[in-house]
Amino acid sequence: MPLRKHRSKYYEDDLSLNNRDEVIGYNAQCGKPGAPIRVIGIAGETPVLVGGKYYAPVTAKGQIAEFKLEKMPHQNMVMEYPSHIELQQVTDESLVKKYPGTFFMDEKSKKMVVHYAALEQTGIMAVQSRMGLRICGSYIHLENITFECYSQALYL
Repeated sequence: MPLRKHRSKYYEDDLSLNNRDEVIGYNAQCGKPGAPIRVIGIAGETPVLVGGKYYAPVTAKGQIAEFKLEKMPHQNMVMEYPSHIELQQVTDESLVKKYPGTFFMDEKSKKMVVHYAALEQTGIMAVQSRMGLRICGSYIHLENITFECYSQALYL
């Protein structure tokens, strides 16, 4: 019987591995032939590193929803949830009502108005972190890991 893939979600900000400042000698930070730096999910599981925060709407009317954010999204990257369609920022709240797949954010009040692009969305994911994993060196082996809601998943 085949193994069932299990997905564990980990809500993580910018993780660093083997990325030390002011190290003398680049080789001190590298894997070696036959001994790479290995980042591998456990067999039968697929870990998901998530760099976004989920927000449920404060109010919703049809495809238009209003949110109150705790923290501004990184580079104003916002995705509707669960479809993960990236929303486009507009400069005026009236444009949100007109165009699906858009959002308007008032940074002072931390209020956001969204017009979902897809039906049956339950909220948004606001990207909170620039990258999922930062690794320095050579001979790096990554396997069985998924990244979600980062502006960059990997920085090698």
